[in-house]
Amino acid sequence: PEFMTIQGTGGSLKTIEVAVKAVEQILPNVASAQRTEQPLAKLLLAENCGGSDGNSGCTANPALG
Repeated sequence: PEFMTIQGTGGSLKTIEVAVKAVEQILPNVASAQRTEQPLAKLLLAENCGGSDGNSGCTANPALG
């Protein structure tokens, strides 16, 4: 799946199982990717946390907040 939720997948353990299978499917493509040097301006850092209140992501990791 392109995205999953803990509730929609059937709990934390089931979500982990589904996520591991998804990673196993895309891993061959990721492993064959060629690395190239890029300027720092192309670096994008982001976070998404839907499992807590709206401020936890910002306060827990101010570098990305």
